[in-house]
Amino acid sequence: MRGRNTLRCKWVGWLLVGVLTGCDAAQEPVLTPQIVAGNQMLVNQQVKIKKVVAPEHGWVVVRRIDQAPQLAGVAAVAEGIRLNLPVPYALTLGDYEVAWCSAMLYRDLGRIGQFEPEVDRPFMVDQQPVEARFFLFKGGEVTDGWIVVEDQEVVNRTVIIEEVGVGEPADLVIHRDAGNRPKVPGVIARKPLEPGIHRQVEVKLFPEETVSCGERLWPMLHVRSVSDEQPYDIDKPIITTSFVVLCVP
Repeated sequence: MRGRNTLRCKWVGWLLVGVLTGCDAAQEPVLTPQIVAGNQMLVNQQVKIKKVVAPEHGWVVVRRIDQAPQLAGVAAVAEGIRLNLPVPYALTLGDYEVAWCSAMLYRDLGRIGQFEPEVDRPFMVDQQPVEARFFLFKGGEVTDGWIVVEDQEVVNRTVIIEEVGVGEPADLVIHRDAGNRPKVPGVIARKPLEPGIHRQVEVKLFPEETVSCGERLWPMLHVRSVSDEQPYDIDKPIITTSFVVLCVP
């Protein structure tokens, strides 16, 4: 009696063909489409997409959506996982302007290698397009700095900034939200920083300030004022981003 895994072989010309009986063919895992993008500063007219998971060749399509939706940039993406994908941003942002953007993962359904918005369609998961939304900020003349921050709980009236890089003495301040942009002045916390890379920076709220769950806040770097009393509404920021308060214990 033949076993379930018996290997039967026969010669066909010069080829030896092996057939496994009673076994299911192994299948490669299917990739679930995904796209991840974070709030960021526009650098060299490019947007950085943190992560793309594409089950097949496709496109990452960036649009500005806080006004009438406008196509801003397209980048091809191969099947597989791609990190830190650059996408050209063709629209113009003014200094210190903030744009609300969408990055969507599309299938290449028309002519291969050419994005055709009337033919190509988004990848769908749970009947929803695979999309990430983010704020894009344009700095001014001074852009030697960055801020990395995530949505977080605010414990002991303290905001934690994961990483800050700054090339000159500056103030890290926290602004309230004014409808998808920082409120000016609207400063509720401040911490002086010297040049360098700072990690896990703790910024304490001013004694008279409170925050609530779901509130959006804007960490911002400002060139150090000559006077500590200089109001920030006449100070120019280096860079800004935003995060959402998840809970206030």
